[in-house]
Formats: sequence, C-alpha cells, structure tokens
Amino acid sequence: MAEAMVPRQADVVIVGGGIVGAASAYYLAQRGVSVVLLERAEVGAEQSGRNWGFVRQQGRHPLEIPLAVESNRIWQSAETDLDADIEWTRGGNLGFALTEERLAQYEGWIEEARGLIDARIVTPDEIRGLIRGLKGDVLGGLHTPSDGHADPVKPVLTVTENLRFWTSLRLAGGVGDAIHAALSRLGISHLADVPGRFLSAGQKRRVNLARIVAAPAPLWLLDEPHTALDQAAMDSLDDAIAGHRDSGGMVVMSAHAHA
Repeated sequence: MAEAMVPRQADVVIVGGGIVGAASAYYLAQRGVSVVLLERAEVGAEQSGRNWGFVRQQGRHPLEIPLAVESNRIWQSAETDLDADIEWTRGGNLGFALTEERLAQYEGWIEEARGLIDARIVTPDEIRGLIRGLKGDVLGGLHTPSDGHADPVKPVLTVTENLRFWTSLRLAGGVGDAIHAALSRLGISHLADVPGRFLSAGQKRRVNLARIVAAPAPLWLLDEPHTALDQAAMDSLDDAIAGHRDSGGMVVMSAHAHA
C-alpha cells in the first residue's frame, strides 16, 4: 500500500496479513471499527498460504478446543459470508491406533474433550466402513466427523498455474524456470499440467512444498511437512531442506514420526 493511502489514524492497527490478522481485521470492520492491516509482502503469502489446509478440532490441547470449535463453526459458513469459493470440505478426521498405547492416548483425550465436539472412539469394523478396502490390522481409531479442510491448492487450476501465482509474488523474473526446478526437485514434473482436483493428498502436499522451493524465503517454517508423503517424497523434501540450509537458509520444523 502506498504511503499516501494509509489512513493517518484508526481504531486498530493490525501487523501481519496472515489468516489471523486478516480475519481479525474483517470481524472488527464488521462491527464498525476502523482498521488498518499492515503486511510487508502480499496478504496470505506466507505460512497462511503454505499450510495443509486442515481445519482440525481433533487432538487439540484441551485449552484450545473451545477456540477450535468456534473456528470450525465459522469455516462452515465462510463461503456464504465472504461470497467466495474457499474450497471448504467437511470430510472428517480419522486417526488410526496401531498400538494399545496410541488407543489409550485417544481414549484419554476423549475424556478431556467429552461434550465439546463430536469426536468418538471407533472400532476396527467402523473404520473399515469409513475406508472401504482398508488393509492391515488396526486396533481402533479416533474420528471427528465435523473436521474438514480448506484446500490451499485451487482445484480448477493446474499445478503450474497454482505455483505461478505464488512464485510471482516473490520473483520478478525467471518464474517458469523456478517452477520447473521445484517440480523436478519434489518429483512431480509429470503433474505440471494436471488440475488440482485430480491430485492425491500426497501430491497436493508436494505442490505446497514446491511453492517454497520455487521462491524460497530465508526462513522456512514447516509444520509436519512429511505428512501424507511416501518415502521417495520425504527423501526429496529432506534433500530440499538440506540444500536450503547449505545455501545459508534457516528451517524451523515440527515433526512427530520423521527424523
């Protein structure tokens, strides 16, 4: 925003145009509060545009659950409220328990969340009813039907078109070459012209990661980046992370099952 366009005064000034900052500005404005939202780059171009899109109540810390429940309620009407296609899908959240220890953890969490959300413990037969053709042994699971996701990968755009939008925010030139290199690095060059709606969960993860590789920032913030990736994709991601660090970049990453 040009300096001349910034109001000289406002009731509230919000710094940071991610989902939290933008949502705060929106709801304050709805209540008649004058708001200025400041963002150093493009609104939604940082972590808010690089996440997996999960809208999750399941597994939250007990103190987070009321906020997660309210967030889920807002997402369910957001397309109507904003008059925009936000790719919201209420597909539920299902976690498998392959060990007695994991099942006990799920049961303990249910006790803390009881009465707050629609999560429940499901049996192996119920899981197979939810996922037809599931192979292998599972002891049980945790299922929250009201959870969902708002897909960061636009389904009507091809992989290349999705990447071009985000890469153009950071690069003034060489966008095509950067996209080609990122797709190659993540092993998805063959998906370049495929619309997002035809991608598997793992392929969408790699497209999201390719955004970072195509137009890297000095600092990468990665939240469970190995989720839904096969071993080859995890190896490709690890190589990309190592290359970023070798070139002087920094990575802050949370992970559970991958070292």
